[in-house]
Amino acid sequence: MNLSKRKIETERCILNNILILFSFFVASYLYMYIFLKGGYSTIASDRFFHIERFEEAYRNLKTGHVFSMISTFSSLRVGQAIGTYYPSGNLIVYAIIRSIIHKPVTSIFIFFMIGRFIGFVVSYYSCKCVTKRKDISYVFSILYTLCPYMMHNDYKRYDVGESWASIFIPMAFSGLYIVLFRKERFKGSLLLGLGMALITYSHILSTVFAIIILMIIYVTTLNIQNDRINSFKFLAVSVFIYIISTAGFIIPFIKSMLTNEVQNPQTEYFNLSIEMSSLVSESLKNCIDIPNVGFILIITALIGLFSLYKRDKRDIFERYIYVCGVLLLIFSTSLFPWGELSNTAVSIIQFPWRILTFAIMFLSLYASMIICNADFKALKYIVILLTVLFSISAISQRRDNSLVKSKEDPAPSELWFMKLNNDNYSKAISINRDTDSAVLVRDYLPKRSIPKANDIYNHNAYVNGKRYGVRKKDIKSGYQEETFTLNDVTSRKADIILPFVVYDVSNYKLTVNGRNEKLKVDKYSRAKIEKAKEIRNVNIKIKYITPTYIVVFRYVSFISIIVIFVILLADEWVSFYRRTINLDD
Repeated sequence: MNLSKRKIETERCILNNILILFSFFVASYLYMYIFLKGGYSTIASDRFFHIERFEEAYRNLKTGHVFSMISTFSSLRVGQAIGTYYPSGNLIVYAIIRSIIHKPVTSIFIFFMIGRFIGFVVSYYSCKCVTKRKDISYVFSILYTLCPYMMHNDYKRYDVGESWASIFIPMAFSGLYIVLFRKERFKGSLLLGLGMALITYSHILSTVFAIIILMIIYVTTLNIQNDRINSFKFLAVSVFIYIISTAGFIIPFIKSMLTNEVQNPQTEYFNLSIEMSSLVSESLKNCIDIPNVGFILIITALIGLFSLYKRDKRDIFERYIYVCGVLLLIFSTSLFPWGELSNTAVSIIQFPWRILTFAIMFLSLYASMIICNADFKALKYIVILLTVLFSISAISQRRDNSLVKSKEDPAPSELWFMKLNNDNYSKAISINRDTDSAVLVRDYLPKRSIPKANDIYNHNAYVNGKRYGVRKKDIKSGYQEETFTLNDVTSRKADIILPFVVYDVSNYKLTVNGRNEKLKVDKYSRAKIEKAKEIRNVNIKIKYITPTYIVVFRYVSFISIIVIFVILLADEWVSFYRRTINLDD
């Protein structure tokens, strides 16, 4: 092939990739268009919890910081260590968006839209690394990213942690596949390590699920792995990559779990498993109010066995991913006796249907391979069109169902039903409220403080045992610090207990009226200060000082992730260049 023809072919490849990205952008925009146009957010089970996390991330960035260990701009500003136990790497994207457009609810919509776009790109790229085919990869990205369960996490639950973790799950599994069955094992170890790191920075429970399923896949494929020794070596490389990429979060997380006894997330919903009949019926409806896999994937699961054995020559890989998808689908329902595990550590997963994400990944891949290998060549285009139309319809239904219950200006006790938009957003966040039942989430509070949790959330201080209500205007928030102003307290020497929880007292700094003082804690883990006599007005500042080792680990993790991205991008560029050179062959 001469140079001109090679140039034409190269330009054709580049144009094709641009068109793919553009189509992903259009699909992402359509995914959020209804709510971008309406300008309000839907009622959702975890909406206010995650809006508080959004607010914390945004205000932290305004102060020049990215991560915080404790919440001082949100969650009623009581020092709850949500940032220590709940990863917030994905919230950086929201903070940047809002810093640019300054509209909080619109920023949330754009954040969701960008999440879907990244999801399309990552799933397409991951599938292409495995199948080496653009058509299969494109169909997979559409089926996986627009699956009703993914929309359920965004619209019905507002679970931005699990939603963003699902974006990177295909990357981790494609990395494992390459490590076990391909020659380019180093690239596989990079994808596996980076994918798991990005899952971790979004959602811890998704990380645990992913690790367990990855281990099961490794063990169950030992007999068919090409080179077990080399595979194991590069798995070790991926583990090392994962550790250094997440050290900034995982190490302080583990240390804090070992040194502090904290309240675990609620587990009372653990027994509310989905019945298989409900999963099938809701999937056929393709709605998003109840977790399901959608019309196309439930059909794939039901008739896939027939397709699997229809031909004599069927790749064992296809058989394996179909079986994985169906088994995980079953495990996500009440067919598995989850109730027997309700009093065990397993209940920490809260919702067994979270396994659906992994079932969806395998079933989407299997469906994509069947569809793109079908004799009816137009089938893949029909499936893509139907999936997009089904998703728009499901989102429209969700909007209508939410509008029925929404209230423009609800009472404080009904804040959960608020029709939230840019104009009334400031009324909803806890930094502007004295108390807020919508965000009273006790997760990660010190267990010792639970008996006094309501007292703490109501901002009740105590001076020599006498209650002293602290109003929101008397609390000034800063990055990992709160300043409490107490006026006209007793002139006698006094013990003051503040509505602020303390974890490891050695990491906190206390100043009283500008002077450094020793910080103590009472038996409920509340900050305790000894006030000298003759002082009636006190300004008390409590600041959390991030340990130096955590800061160092954060830089190590950040640099590691950037280096891995650069290596993967360079690999893609080299592969593209080689393909253009090989056009002469």
